[in-house]
Amino acid sequence: MAEKIFIMGAGGHGRVVLDILLESKDYEVVGFLDSDPKLHGKFVNNHKVFGDISLIPKLIKEKGVIGSIIAIGHNETRSMFFKKFKKAGLIIINAIHPSAIISKTAKIGSGVVVSARATVWTDSIIGDNCIINTGVIVEHQNIIEDNVHIASGAQLGGNVKIKQNTTIGAGSTIIPYINVGKNVMVGAGSVVINDISDGVTAVGVPAKVKEKSKLQK
Repeated sequence: MAEKIFIMGAGGHGRVVLDILLESKDYEVVGFLDSDPKLHGKFVNNHKVFGDISLIPKLIKEKGVIGSIIAIGHNETRSMFFKKFKKAGLIIINAIHPSAIISKTAKIGSGVVVSARATVWTDSIIGDNCIINTGVIVEHQNIIEDNVHIASGAQLGGNVKIKQNTTIGAGSTIIPYINVGKNVMVGAGSVVINDISDGVTAVGVPAKVKEKSKLQK
């Protein structure tokens, strides 16, 4: 019997996650929660946006919900909800598209989204609450820490390490053996050929540090 879950976040990424989960026989999506009151009571592809997280006890009692996945692109916000839901005793599920290729030797945490045609290769480790977006290539022996978002079409060579709360922009490339720090923003289309320290924004071909990242704390 499919386990009942809700999706946190009814924006564009939430729609993608819904599509992924509708391909699964393991989960039944009862609907969405979202912090935006303008969305409350509306429907996303025939699934209701019930309200905000104050309704979690009601969903558990009345709908039989046991878990969730957080479909929010912003790393810090996604991390905040992940911690709250874990504390509340919810199971944080993964959403992995059937067209994704994941090596049997790869390790995937909880709350992870792996979108269509993404690839996670041999001995790579994906931490909790990460987004591996459409068409991403994560080559062998990568280490992707918690709350990382690798945007659509990015390519990571072998033995790359990405620390927590970092965003790798759409269509960017990271050559093998590169370390990217925490709270980093790598701009779309960039090519990273040198290590990147914590808390900066790097853009260009090759990528150069431009400023402190807005992700920096």
